[in-house]
Amino acid sequence: MSNTARTSIPATFRQSGAPVTPATAAAPVAPASFWKAVTLGDVATIPVAELLTGMGVTLIEVEPGELAADGIVAYFHGRIGEAEIQVERTLPQTDREPIIRELLARISPVEQTYSKRAPGPAATSPTSTEDLWALWQSMTVGETAHMPLDKLLTLLGVTVEEVEPKALQIGDYARFTGRIGDGEIWLSRSLPQADREPIVRDFLNTITPEPATRTRGPVAARLVRRVTVQVDCYDWCTEAHHEHTGPIEDIIHASAYADLTLSGIANSNEDVLLMHARIGVDPFSILEAERKPHIVIDDEQGMHILPLMEAVAFADELAEFAAEIRRQASKAAGK
Repeated sequence: MSNTARTSIPATFRQSGAPVTPATAAAPVAPASFWKAVTLGDVATIPVAELLTGMGVTLIEVEPGELAADGIVAYFHGRIGEAEIQVERTLPQTDREPIIRELLARISPVEQTYSKRAPGPAATSPTSTEDLWALWQSMTVGETAHMPLDKLLTLLGVTVEEVEPKALQIGDYARFTGRIGDGEIWLSRSLPQADREPIVRDFLNTITPEPATRTRGPVAARLVRRVTVQVDCYDWCTEAHHEHTGPIEDIIHASAYADLTLSGIANSNEDVLLMHARIGVDPFSILEAERKPHIVIDDEQGMHILPLMEAVAFADELAEFAAEIRRQASKAAGK
């Protein structure tokens, strides 16, 4: 099932007209089968109770303050067939269902953890991008430095979300996407609290009315001593390790990319890159799965880390998808 989470497996195809909910008279459908049959559009229309049952997710109400951090009103942990969503008992019903649906849209066969903050207060004044930019430009460095961070974020229309490390590109701890009045900052859950505010303020200091994406890598450490190390490499790796002069933690192994491109589009001379894949190893990652050889799938939604067996299963689904396209083309041609 397609989602907007940067860590889930890309969309599984479904033939038009195929059932998305188990028939009442039939035996219960396994969560994995239910998940494969449901499209992103179905998530918005199927009753929440049916989605929870079909995907094997338990919904638990908790008291305010029991979740991970202040401002967190919902929490997801698990994978398809074995997961739970915790929501604060005081969360209004009007907000509860959209949040649950959003969390379910990000579920995958890989065990993951997500959290959701309470909807932020609507910006009061100024409202237009031009007004916000004019106000931001009129503020002095001292005013911005002494303004509490939460008020600064509200003023500039920027939200901050804590994500799992693998939701970001390898080596990144933080990412800003958007513009003044409509921006989002992702911070890795592994980023120390003492480093977070300086990084957020640094992002805000570079905000403009034009949409942009900026990232931050590991916090720079004081250089104590430079050493030369031997890096054991793989035959398939294309990284120039002999040119690397930075921290050893930044070293990764990566193969050449295999691209899936949509070519020959009518009325267009441009090819469309749908996704590309490569082999990867991050020997210094905090995640065991990334320290082992894996397959990286990169599409417009983000980067997806697949263990080798899951990559083979995904390749089988792509082969089925290709065969289905062939069957449809043959049917359309009247053969």
